[in-house]
Amino acid sequence: MSDTQWFCVINGRQEGPYAVATLAGMTAQAPLAADTMVWTEGMAGWKPLSETPLYEALPKSSLPPRVPLSTVFQAGAQNMASQMSATINAPIANTQSPGFVDAVKICFRKYVDFNGRASRPEYWWFFLFGLALSIITMMFPLINMLISLVLILPSIAVGVRRLHDIDRTGWWLLIGLIPLVGFIVLIIFLTKQGTAGQNRFG
Repeated sequence: MSDTQWFCVINGRQEGPYAVATLAGMTAQAPLAADTMVWTEGMAGWKPLSETPLYEALPKSSLPPRVPLSTVFQAGAQNMASQMSATINAPIANTQSPGFVDAVKICFRKYVDFNGRASRPEYWWFFLFGLALSIITMMFPLINMLISLVLILPSIAVGVRRLHDIDRTGWWLLIGLIPLVGFIVLIIFLTKQGTAGQNRFG
């Protein structure tokens, strides 16, 4: 074992070959971990250090423990959820002409709110947000379907509020079901400037 030469992957690069004594010295400087990929002659393929005989020959006190993938994914999911929550609940700068982030926050806060009005930037920024997510997840049908289900209610709600902004009832959204002509009319409605001042919807 002491004469065996080992290769290892450090910082994304293949390093070696190293003798066991050399690797033992390297662990003191912490470039190796329990999940560092290693290989030596006679092995079918690369394996984590902790799954090879080399692991027993190195000083354990210098080797960081191997982190289970489930822990990594769980921590990543919790971090993503907390960041999304912080983003949605952050203060909104200008509701009259919101930017991309503010528009997304407004639409999630008013998830099923069909009352009031929505400006053109609010509607179209959220539309762009949904379109971008659909394109990004296109290669993952299940995730794409879940995102579509999550976005369907706020998309309808902001569409209704956008029609309110031009003093039209939200039922006009149904005109989009008419082939071609209805879609064109709906696009015209959704791109119109909102009524100045108050209207019957706020």
